[in-house]
Amino acid sequence: LVVIALDVLPQLLDRSCDQHVRQLVDAASHKVLHAIMDIRHAAARCLGTLSGDPQALLRLSARQSGLDVLVDFSDGAQNEEVLCASLHNAQAPVRRAAAESIGLLVRTGGCEVAARILQTLSGPHSALVSTCAGTRSSGVIALQHLAATGSPDALRMLAGALSDAESCVRAAANTSILALGGQSGVMGHVAQLVEHERTEVRESAMWCIASLASSYQLRGVESLAQRVALQRLHDSSSRVRLAAVRCLACLGDSQSAEALCTRVAHDEEVDVRLEACRAIPVVATVGDPMAVVCLGTFLAGFRHEEAVAVEVAGLLTIVCDPKGDGVGARALAAMTLGSPQQCIAGLRGIQRVAPSGCQMSRGVALKCLGHGNVGVMGAAVGALERVCVQGDEGAVGALLDLVLGRVDDLRPPAVDALKKLACKGDVRVLDALHKRLTHGHWPVRKAVIQSYEALAYRGCDKAVSTILGCLADGSSEIRQQAAESLAVVATVGDPVVIDRLVDLLIDEPPNVFLAAEEAVMVLSPGADVGELIRVKQARLREERAEAERSVRAARAAREVAAAAKQAEEEAAAAEKARSTALATAAVSPEEAIRQPPPQETPATGEDHTPASSLPAQPGTTDTDSTTPADAAGVPMKPPQSGASVPQPAHKPGLVVDADAESCGPGISSRSTSADDPEDASAGPASISPGLQRDGLKKSFHSFLSRPKKSKSRAK
Repeated sequence: LVVIALDVLPQLLDRSCDQHVRQLVDAASHKVLHAIMDIRHAAARCLGTLSGDPQALLRLSARQSGLDVLVDFSDGAQNEEVLCASLHNAQAPVRRAAAESIGLLVRTGGCEVAARILQTLSGPHSALVSTCAGTRSSGVIALQHLAATGSPDALRMLAGALSDAESCVRAAANTSILALGGQSGVMGHVAQLVEHERTEVRESAMWCIASLASSYQLRGVESLAQRVALQRLHDSSSRVRLAAVRCLACLGDSQSAEALCTRVAHDEEVDVRLEACRAIPVVATVGDPMAVVCLGTFLAGFRHEEAVAVEVAGLLTIVCDPKGDGVGARALAAMTLGSPQQCIAGLRGIQRVAPSGCQMSRGVALKCLGHGNVGVMGAAVGALERVCVQGDEGAVGALLDLVLGRVDDLRPPAVDALKKLACKGDVRVLDALHKRLTHGHWPVRKAVIQSYEALAYRGCDKAVSTILGCLADGSSEIRQQAAESLAVVATVGDPVVIDRLVDLLIDEPPNVFLAAEEAVMVLSPGADVGELIRVKQARLREERAEAERSVRAARAAREVAAAAKQAEEEAAAAEKARSTALATAAVSPEEAIRQPPPQETPATGEDHTPASSLPAQPGTTDTDSTTPADAAGVPMKPPQSGASVPQPAHKPGLVVDADAESCGPGISSRSTSADDPEDASAGPASISPGLQRDGLKKSFHSFLSRPKKSKSRAK
């Protein structure tokens, strides 16, 4: 895409707009340094197309981006001299631009131009023999373009640059060789350098071969690369041996597995041994006993290094036979004695490679179930699921403890393991799982329903009723799983189950609808699901109408009851108001007692007839007197000091007790009608209420005004 854009943009660009031209020149100048040769060439073509004056373009690009990029001129020889001289420039961008420009000239000029430039670069004063490492690096880049034409001399000189004393030049040569894509002939020149007396040269050559092998660019020289790498496994430099191990891993030939196992067992450098461990799973076949023993031995020696042990445990898991490898399982079981991360790595390896029924792995997994780390306990559940057989009571009991425990993250895997290890129809397991159907974590409930599906027999009433209760769960995932499980557990043709499943076909999400529809078709073969839905909808409409009628009837009954209650309250309020009015019109006895007694009458034989019985004086009324009177109209006067309060006159129906001082106020409420035959016909109703109150008031005031008695008599 970048190449196409660089080729098309000059044709679409408005040349009269200097700003657009400068922007494109700047972008193309940056792409001249791209790692891909085609993009570099496209950038150079773009710069050459933008201007008909290459020198002006050179000045413009130098001013905008600091890069001097030359394009093909009419006079090619002059440009070759300019470019070769520019390789010695003091500025690195200029040298790099000159090298890229040489590539453009070679590509347009062909082998003839390449031969002239190669002759110039082979001279005694060329950039390849300069004392400046940067200049030599620029010469290496120019050699890359020359070698791309297939020149064997350019390939030989480029491979020889790997023996340069400076690492930057060797890196440039390595990059250039990789850019050529393993061109035919370059491998032979590089392979000769692995015998060089200098360690850095052998290292650069070996890393170059390893890089070519990793990029799959050897193109038929794999055997040569493998032979060179196997020889370099015994090199005195650890860096060379490391590059040789990586090269063998990239080649992936199983014949090198034995040599790599030897490196794992006997190499002096830990980095080389670890790199060989990484290469063994690539080159060795699955289940290779030599590779398993080699990695297991290395793992046993590096258990104290957590990162190395965890990595090698994963590599051992890859090499072991997935059908069951006892040697690898023992090596992985030993890791459970280390840190939690090592324990998790070992248990996961056991879960993958341990043979079924391995007692050692079973014991390790059961022991790790009591570990405090949740990750270790989860890995132990997976290991138990791998090594235990169905009906293992110890494993089932341990898993039930996890299901009933408090760690939410462990319940789903524990329930999944119970599905495989518990016997079908185990009541103890089903009862324990039933307790977790009310759990708030929906994956736990889903795993429990799946366990019922796996452990319960078809037609089990307890399982069916339990799963039917889950159809009303608030989670659509649970309702879907319940519908799917009922298709397996419920009896075919069960009308209750089918009716409940039809309920899910109305107003439910698509996932629940599809699961319920499939379950209905399984439990009721040949049934018309559409007709079932229509019948159910009609029944629901009838039930809804009946419910609405019941609601209206209940509302009417409540309204009638409320009206009756309101009427009763209004009647009670009216009665209470009438009683209050009557009580207000009459003076209560307590108020009469609090009023003062009437004035004492003289003892000269005056008439003691109450004023109420005398005829009223003309021109006077009761309200004209300032003397207070009781309810019967008798004037009330306070008693005088030292004077005795006279007893009230005898009135019919009221008897005054003579022993007033000995028995209280001296009032007796007994009626005289029983003793007096003349008044027997009148009865108690003949007693005037006013006279009764008058007697009570006077007797009470007489009791209050009597002299004090002794203490003993008061008692």
